[in-house]
Amino acid sequence: MLDQLLHVTRKTGDVERGREVFKKTCAKCHKHGDIGEKIGPELTGFAVHPKDKILTEIIDPNRSVEGNYRLYTITTDSGRIYNGLLASETATAIELVDVEAKRHTILRQDIESMVATNKSLMPDGLEKEVKEAEFVDLLEFLTARGKFFSLPLEKVATVVTTKGMFYRADDNLERLVFPDWTPKTAFGVPFVLVDPKGDRVKNAVMLHSTNGTFPPTMPKASSCRAMRRRRRFISSQASAAGAIRWERREASQ
Repeated sequence: MLDQLLHVTRKTGDVERGREVFKKTCAKCHKHGDIGEKIGPELTGFAVHPKDKILTEIIDPNRSVEGNYRLYTITTDSGRIYNGLLASETATAIELVDVEAKRHTILRQDIESMVATNKSLMPDGLEKEVKEAEFVDLLEFLTARGKFFSLPLEKVATVVTTKGMFYRADDNLERLVFPDWTPKTAFGVPFVLVDPKGDRVKNAVMLHSTNGTFPPTMPKASSCRAMRRRRRFISSQASAAGAIRWERREASQ
């Protein structure tokens, strides 16, 4: 099926029509800018990918599933079956969010089995619901670049900001925590945040620095193609952040 649809990636669509296709087909589980729900992967930064890559992810959602987006199947003692993403867990309960964006809390004492699959929550067969012309417009919308576009950090992030990042993991002064992880705008520049799911998902890029406990263990470069052109800037920012933190710590001693 993918081979039969690849020709749509060579066509030019309409961004506004694509936005409407996104709202109708994707927004229930995906967020793009200020549209949709952030249950599945954030799609705001998809403009860094070519159309054929995006189409592949749409047609074959199980080809490469990141750990925090795996489909879980829970069977209860009463025989009820729940399928969804692992939204949160405590010592007494598990919360799943299903393909309809509904949340289900299941007490651990009621769980007979819980299985993490290698499948995505996104169902197969989207090509049966979306017309070829709509795919053309949807791909145009997802690859449209404005003045700014977001870099996809999920696969290259090196630290989780809800833990101390420089000297001690339990140091609250070294954390970066937002009340929520929705997109933010600072000085007119939009930023898409990666939800760390508590402290389970790495959500920021920290590169190597000689200061601190953790920075010396960080990589000296990122592997994100879109970030390579900005590596020098990011490296200098990382070094500056380390230096600032070092000066603060020295001043407090």
